Order: sequence, then structure tokens, then C-alpha cells
Amino acid sequence: MPAKTRTKTIDFEEKDESFIKKLADDIGCYYSKPNTRTYNLNKFGSSVNREMGVFGWVHKEEADCFWISTRKSWVTVAKARSLTGKKASEISSFPRDCQLDGDSVSFDITDNYQKIVTIMKLINETRSFKLQT
Repeated sequence: MPAKTRTKTIDFEEKDESFIKKLADDIGCYYSKPNTRTYNLNKFGSSVNREMGVFGWVHKEEADCFWISTRKSWVTVAKARSLTGKKASEISSFPRDCQLDGDSVSFDITDNYQKIVTIMKLINETRSFKLQT
């Protein structure tokens, strides 16, 4: 299956924040809005950029079409971590990459919300960010 190319993002509306809040709650992380076209998924609730621990970026393509991009290397580490103590059937539940570009990978949230949440939880858990104090 060829990779689906994301060519544009559109601005988020106020009503979209409730979806982003639910997504962040389901993943167990924080979120912030650095600009009108992106929400960050953060490990920490800091408002200082270097202290956030950003591990994912949420974009909007159409009215109800959201997608998350993250680093491919982080997905690889999360998958490897899930191999310890998990059944093989759980490993195959990871979503297919919708977009491949260098070290980034994007997942279409509309494809399978729960699978995306699962992998983003693992990435959040495996990413080791040090909070600046």
C-alpha cells in the first residue's frame, strides 16, 4: 500500500480543542497549541518550550480528519519495548504508517483511534525527557 501524502493542514477551530483534550487524556499526556495549525503532545505540563517534552504533533486536514506525526525512531523504540511481556497479536495491532518522510511518520487518527492512542502512550512512556529545573 503506497504511503498517503499529506499536502496541507488547516487551522484548528475552537471546537477542535475538546477532541485534542480527549486525545491527550486518553494518551496520558499534556497538550499545547504553538500555532493555529498544530497542537503539540507533551510529556510535561510546562509552558516553557524546552521543558515540554514534545513527542507528537497533531494536525487537521479536513473538518474531522486529524493526524499525528512523530519520529519513526520513537515508534521503533516503542514497538521494541512492547515486545517484552506482550503477546504477538498485540504487536500486530500497531497502525500502518500513513506517511513516511525521513525520520517522521504520520498516523491518520480516523483509521483506528485506539491503536493510535496505544502507540502514542508507548512513545510517551519510552521517551526520556529531563525536565529543566
